[in-house]
This record gives sequence, structure tokens and C-alpha cells, in this order.
Amino acid sequence: MADQFPCLGLSLLGACLYNPAQPNPIYFSVGNSIAALALTLAVQQFLTPIYRFRLRAYGLKISYLILPVFAGFVCAVIAALLPNLPIPHRSLLEYPVVWELIGALLIASAYGAAALIIFRSARIYSFNFISFIRAGATLLTEADDSDRTRFAEDLLIHPHNMTRLIRYTHAWAIADHYASTIEFERLGEIGAPLQIHGRAPISAFYRFAHRKDLADASDATTFLRVLCDPHFCSVLVRRCPWLTASFLQYLSSQRLHTGAVENFVQEIARQSIIDREASSGRRPGTRASA
Repeated sequence: MADQFPCLGLSLLGACLYNPAQPNPIYFSVGNSIAALALTLAVQQFLTPIYRFRLRAYGLKISYLILPVFAGFVCAVIAALLPNLPIPHRSLLEYPVVWELIGALLIASAYGAAALIIFRSARIYSFNFISFIRAGATLLTEADDSDRTRFAEDLLIHPHNMTRLIRYTHAWAIADHYASTIEFERLGEIGAPLQIHGRAPISAFYRFAHRKDLADASDATTFLRVLCDPHFCSVLVRRCPWLTASFLQYLSSQRLHTGAVENFVQEIARQSIIDREASSGRRPGTRASA
């Protein structure tokens, strides 16, 4: 009868023919981990700007994914060395199969996380708001029309992203309204005409108390101005007409209005006129002859 051993080195799991101290076969070898590490290093060379954007949108770099793969390689090396070491095998960490499992899980989690982030549309949340707009601005400086199209799909295919951007910008409108209310109250108390020239001053206390909201509003406004890029708006008109029309309809139905988004809509309209004139064979800006 063949010798039996505690399964995975734990007597409570019963006995089995697999000897965890002298594993045969090896389920996750050093060669497997080297191949995974090499693949990870090679994949980053083939990532297009849109995939790099999706990583950056969550504050990640490809180097962050290399670290767990390298840790998996170290686990595989430890698993290969353990059968040759004179140790009593009293702990789970003294069995090669445990290190093989740890290494495999580290590498699988790195690849799983990369696949989930890279191949899923990026979305704006409170924790990655700044990362998203920085990644989006960087993408628009290095992308071609294909990447701009993919970025437009990420940005507009679900109303979540643009809705959050527009609502972030409302912080300044709320601040101006509050400042105007306070100024009218002050003018009423001193009996002066209820008239404000220009913008009412926002108090230093209000700016300090709402500094994060105001900073996010400034960043969101700046990013919406970046989206007014003629090349990007031209792509919206030429390659994503139905998506763009759906977005504009959503803006109208939800009454999401702000100065920065109005400029964005105006640029889309301008590019639509230019595209229509170009398709009709006339030079942009010229009138059709009677």
C-alpha cells in the first residue's frame, strides 16, 4: 500500500497520497512565474492611450501590477527551494504547495485587476476624480481619432460621468448665490440700494469651509473647457453622432446647465456646422449661393 500523508500538511484534512513536503507534480513552477513576469513587462508596450487612460483614471500605473507578479515569482522560488531544506514541516508556510498557491493567487489577482480596469469603461468617483480628469486631459494631448472615440464612449455612454462633472462645477454657483444673499442682507441693514456691481465677494470663511468643493469645482470647470478641444468635438460629431445626440438630450431633460458645459455644447454645434458644410462641398464659413 502506498504511503499516505496529511493533506496539505494538515491532519484534520485526512490522509492522501500527495506528499506536501516533496511535491510531485509542481503546480506552479519558477518557469511559470518567469513567463508571467515577462508577459507583464511585454504587455505594457502594447497598451494604447485609451487603456493607459483607464489605468491612470484610477491612479494606477503598470508598475503597480508588476509588483504582485514579481512577488508571485519570489513565492515560486521559495516553493522550489523548500523540498531541499532540512526543516521539520510544522507550519503551513513550510510546505511548497502553500507558496505555489500564494504565488498563483498574487499573479492571478494582478492580471484580474488589470483586465477589469483596462477593459471596463472608466468612471468618476469621489476617490478618483482628480486622477480621472488628469488622465483625460493627458489622453487628449496624445490620442488619435480612434482613441478619442473610445474616450468619448467612456465619457458619454453612461450619464454618470458628465453628471458628476457638471454637479462638481455647481459649487461656485452656490458660493456666488450665498455671497449675493449675504451682500443683499448687508445692504438692507445699512439702507443702501439693493444693487451689486459685478460679483459679490465670497468671504474668506466660506472659502475655507468649502475649500475642497471649490477646488473640485475649479478642476471640473477646467476639464470641461479642455473637452471643448475642436478635434475631440469633431470626433463626437463625425464618429459618435448618436451618442452625442443622446448626451445632449439628457442634458436638456435633466436641466444640467453650467457655463463650462454650455461652451462644450457650443463647440459641438460649431463642429456640426463645419462637418455639414464640408460634406456639402462648401468651404466652412461661406454661404450657399442663391
